[in-house]
Amino acid sequence: LPEDGNTCADGKDNNGNNLIDRFDPVCHTDGNPNNPGTYDPHRPETGANSTNLDITVFLHGIGLSGDNATILNSLSNKNPIHTTRNVDATIYDINNQIVASISGQIKYANESGNYKGLLQKSPALAPGSYNVRIGTDQHLIRLVPGIQTIGSAQSGSLPAISVVAGDINDDNKLNILDYNTLLDCYSDTKPAPSCADANKKIITDLNDDGAVNGPDYNLFLRELSTQPGE
Repeated sequence: LPEDGNTCADGKDNNGNNLIDRFDPVCHTDGNPNNPGTYDPHRPETGANSTNLDITVFLHGIGLSGDNATILNSLSNKNPIHTTRNVDATIYDINNQIVASISGQIKYANESGNYKGLLQKSPALAPGSYNVRIGTDQHLIRLVPGIQTIGSAQSGSLPAISVVAGDINDDNKLNILDYNTLLDCYSDTKPAPSCADANKKIITDLNDDGAVNGPDYNLFLRELSTQPGE
């Protein structure tokens, strides 16, 4: 836990509602302070003028996620190296106009084989119906299924989504540019042709196991049936 800041484990009433940490509904993923199993000490103890969104993301090729060719996860890496990832949420109104962009982090949950996180918007969104798109590095942007009802001072959980891997150059497409970059770092029995940049190796390691080889190449081919993001 951070040593300072308004977390749900700092022993302070950060949002002025006379409720501290585990006794505050905002510190529970289901908003129920009487349910000890949903208490999350890492959550920010936010006030009334904020909107909190719980997100759950399955990354293709990692954890308990399948890919475009199969829903089975037998080919997925169960022990990703990067257990924390940056994530962006773009929120649209019913006229498809952007009303907010929120950035945050998601963390790998071993038991569920996916990434979870809390995104906070302050000041709060006006109560209403919205569409939400989620994006994270190396993956196509995905529209969260359904219309999301979001209100002020609300801690809501968005439906879990699965995102397509392989967007290496971050243009929200899978194409020859991503393929060529992957081949630059491909190393199975021979050294990589052109991968001196450490970051280049990281972004081409699609299943996040520390190597760019057959599993990454095959995952990319299986993902090609979905080329543009949403």
